[in-house]
Amino acid sequence: MKKKHVKLTGLLLVLLLLFSGMGVQAEEEPQRGGVLNIAFPASLTNIGFPIAGGVQPLWASKPALEMLGRYDENGQVYGWLAKEIKADPENLEVILELQEGILYHDGTPFNAQAVCDVWQIYIDNGVAESYFGNVESFEATAEYEVTVKLTEWRTSTVSNLCIECGVMISPSEYEKVGLEGIYTSVIGTGPFVMKNYDIAEGIEYVRNENYWREGEPYLDGIKIIFFTEEMTGESIFRTGEAQIMYGASANMSERLSQSGFEKISNNACISPTMTGIYFASGNEDDPISKLEVRQAFCYALDKQALCDTFANGIGFVSEQLAVPGSKEYNSEVEGYPYDLEKAKEKLREAGYEDGECEITIYYQPVNEDMFVVVKGMLEQAGFTVVGDTRTGDVSRNMVGTTDPWTCCAFFWAPTTVETWHLFFGNPPIVYAIDTIDMEEAGIFECYDKCLTAKTEEEQHDAMMELQRLCTEEYCLYTPMFDTPALINYSDGTVHDHGMAETWLCEWTPETTWLG
Repeated sequence: MKKKHVKLTGLLLVLLLLFSGMGVQAEEEPQRGGVLNIAFPASLTNIGFPIAGGVQPLWASKPALEMLGRYDENGQVYGWLAKEIKADPENLEVILELQEGILYHDGTPFNAQAVCDVWQIYIDNGVAESYFGNVESFEATAEYEVTVKLTEWRTSTVSNLCIECGVMISPSEYEKVGLEGIYTSVIGTGPFVMKNYDIAEGIEYVRNENYWREGEPYLDGIKIIFFTEEMTGESIFRTGEAQIMYGASANMSERLSQSGFEKISNNACISPTMTGIYFASGNEDDPISKLEVRQAFCYALDKQALCDTFANGIGFVSEQLAVPGSKEYNSEVEGYPYDLEKAKEKLREAGYEDGECEITIYYQPVNEDMFVVVKGMLEQAGFTVVGDTRTGDVSRNMVGTTDPWTCCAFFWAPTTVETWHLFFGNPPIVYAIDTIDMEEAGIFECYDKCLTAKTEEEQHDAMMELQRLCTEEYCLYTPMFDTPALINYSDGTVHDHGMAETWLCEWTPETTWLG
C-alpha cells in the first residue's frame, strides 16, 4: 500500500505541474482576434502626413505608418523598417540596410528609392529642413540600401533620419493625391490598413493580411474614437466602449486611478512635459540679469508644493532639464531646493530690500491659477511681481521687441539633448534669451559638443557639464515639475501595447492583444 501511495502522490504532482504550466502558458500566449477601441481626446484633420502635425497625428497613425527606426529603453535608436543602421561618424556617413520584400498598403514596393522619395517629400514641404541640415546627399546605392553623406557629424543624425523623418508614407499615394490629399490618406507598411477616417468620429483600421512580420498582428482591428469633451471621453472609457483612454488630463487621471483603472504611462519615457519658468533680459540693469536675483527666484519656489497642486500626484520635481534616470540627468546637480531664507539673502546680496525688486511674469490665461501661487511664493521672499498675459506662446517676438526689457515666462518643454536647442542653441530659439552672454559663458560651445560628440562617453561628459553650467553656475531657468507626457489608462484587458515605454509617440500595435 505504501508503494501505491508514493506512486499516486508522484502522479498527482506531475499532473499539477502539467496543468500549472498549461495555465501559465495560456495566460502569457497572445490571443488572436478582437477589436481594440481607444478613446482619443481630439478631432484630427491630419494623420496621413504626421510629421507636419505633432504628437497626436503620429500616435494615431501608428497602426498604419511605420518608421525606419524605434527607440529602445535607453533612448537609443535601433532598426525597424531599416533592419540595420550603420553610423560612421569618422567618415561622415550613415548607411541603412532595409528590410526586404515589404509592400505598402497600395502595393508600392518599400525599398531604398522609396525612402529617398519620402525624405525628398518632407524636404520639399519645408517640414524637415532642420533635420537635414548636416546632410550633404542621400541616394539608393542598392535596392535595399540607402547611403547618406554628411557635412558634419551630429549625435541627432540617426534619430533625425530614422525617427523624426523616418515615418514612411507611400510616395506613390503622395504623388497621386498631393499634400492636401495625403493628410487624410493613410497608406503605410504597418500591421493595420485604414478602412475609414471621419474627422468628427474617428479612425477605423483593419488587419493587414500581408504584414511583413510573420504571425502579426494579433488583433482584427483598431478603432480610435474621437472626443472633444472630457466627460464624454471618460464616459466612453468607463462604460466599456473603449479599452484604452489616450491622454487623460491630470484631473481625469486622479478619478480613473481612484476607480482602479490601470495607468500605463511611464515617467522615464522620452519627452515628458517639463513645466517651469525661464528668464530673459535684454538689459544688464534689469533685475533678472543679476545672478543673485535669479537664484533668489529659484529658492523662493516650493516646487514640491507646486507639483502636488498642479500635477495631481502624477508629477515629480526636477531641478534640471532632464528626467531622473535619463541619459541627460546629472545626479550631482543640486539646483535650488526651496529655501525662503536663502531667497531673501540672495535678494539682499543683489542690492534689493523687501519689495524693491520688481519683476514681470508672462503667462497664458489658462495658467492663471499657477501664476497666482507662484506670485505669492515670490512675494513672501521680497519680490514685487507684475503679471502680464499674452495670447499664444511667449517668445522673442513678444518679450524682446523693445529694449530694455525683462521677463520671466512659463515654459513647457521636452527634456532631451536633441531638443535643448530651444534653450542653448546659437542663438536660443525661445528660452534663456540674452540673460547672459551665452557664448562668453561657454554655453554654445558646450551644447555643440553634446551634438557633435563621436562617442557616448564624450556626449555624456558634455551633457553633464551643460546641466551644471545652466543650472548651478548661471541659473538660466527654474524647472518646477515634470508630468508624464501621456497619461494613458487601460481597463486591464490590453496586453503588449508598448505605450509610453520608450518614447512619447511610440506604441506597438503589431503585438497588442486582448485577453
